[in-house]
Amino acid sequence: MAEIKARVVNNLLSIKTKSGKTFSQIAKETGLTNVYVAQLLRRQAQLKPETAPKLRESLPGIPDDLLEEMMKPPMRSFNPNIIQDPTIYRRNQFTELGTKFDILFAELQKICNSLKNNNTMVGDKDKDTTETNGAPLLRNLRQVDRGVDVDPQAIYSY
Repeated sequence: MAEIKARVVNNLLSIKTKSGKTFSQIAKETGLTNVYVAQLLRRQAQLKPETAPKLRESLPGIPDDLLEEMMKPPMRSFNPNIIQDPTIYRRNQFTELGTKFDILFAELQKICNSLKNNNTMVGDKDKDTTETNGAPLLRNLRQVDRGVDVDPQAIYSY
């Protein structure tokens, strides 16, 4: 499937290159947007039957079989390199770790609320706890950091 799509896209882009036109020029001639024309020629969007004659006028070298292929719904394919993009990788990471972040945010909110209420925080650097109203905050944070699931009810219980 991916090989067929790559072949069709290469043929369409070579026809565009031979015409010497830009996506914007083709868009102006067809009455479409340049983004939509780029999606059409990369097989990311479906060509509508009423748009096909306009595209044929703008790019006269397109054979009928490619136009018919463009009228089919686009084929979706998976590219493993996309997941390595930093933005997508971080989003996936946040999705996987979202519950742990929720726990951290809840504890931080409790700390902020106790500071606003002038409650004192008691901490000892030799011990593994920092307490606000008796809750072992630092221990829970360290458990979350180690990947241990902490019961959210334990956070809200103080």
